[in-house]
Amino acid sequence: ALVGGDHMFFSCSNLETLSLPNATFASVTAVQHMFQGYNKLLTIDMPNATFASVTNADEMFYYCGAAGFSLSLSNATFASVTSAQSMFRNVKNITFGNATFASVTNAYGMFQYAENISLPNATFASVTNANLMFFHYKGSTIPNITSASIATARQMFNYTDINGAVTIGNSFANTTDIWGFVSSATFTSLSLPNATFNSVTNWQYFAQDCLQLTTLSMPNATFASVTTGGNEFTRCNVVANLTMGDNSTLPKSVSFSFSPLTYDSMLSVARTAKDLTGLAAQTITFKTSAWNALSAAEQTNIDTILS
Repeated sequence: ALVGGDHMFFSCSNLETLSLPNATFASVTAVQHMFQGYNKLLTIDMPNATFASVTNADEMFYYCGAAGFSLSLSNATFASVTSAQSMFRNVKNITFGNATFASVTNAYGMFQYAENISLPNATFASVTNANLMFFHYKGSTIPNITSASIATARQMFNYTDINGAVTIGNSFANTTDIWGFVSSATFTSLSLPNATFNSVTNWQYFAQDCLQLTTLSMPNATFASVTTGGNEFTRCNVVANLTMGDNSTLPKSVSFSFSPLTYDSMLSVARTAKDLTGLAAQTITFKTSAWNALSAAEQTNIDTILS
């Protein structure tokens, strides 16, 4: 039985249709670059392919497909894949009804520049490296992510293009690095209901340049371990509604000088700030016009909490 699929159809640049109706690839263990560089391809027809034994799928469909390309692998499970780095980079119209990707640990750039992903059963339950996972991804929704093991999520949703409200349910409890986490994303509303970020040390550029974001809810976020920050909300020009964890654990300076926060939002920020009595002072910065719009009593209440 065939066990190696690396570069099998690599750079077949003039191929427009690939039909393998009986292929299962059931014993193949590695498929790196298998379909990379099919820049004229319109369809791949492999209804019986399971890729059930594959462990390494790095760049499997990297830059695969012309405009209008569609990829439907109804029986593919990818149940054993552990590394999926750039697996679907720049691929459009992906439909995998049975794929869970439950064993993937390395999802670096997995859907970078991809569009329109349909993965109704995907869990990504074992992912540890989620850097650039949805960098410049465009679609109507984001696949479900359940992994509690994510260690690093740098630029995980950087430039993600989904216009509207987005909910990301992961806890990110063991994540240490969220540098540029959702920076430049097009979300109008972002809900992170379970995110604690309690192990995060670096949240620099967290939501920088989220120019359409009006509402950000992360009611359980602690940021208790943060040591590196800066420009987390730079040019977040329309963020008015912000909810952060009411836990007095955020130990670093943070600026909202671009954001027209409401009183309740500023109050939430104040209650998130750690009591640093006896330690080096940090600074919370609010937008001048937003601060001046508060009543004297509201300003005094926030000042009292922060001092």
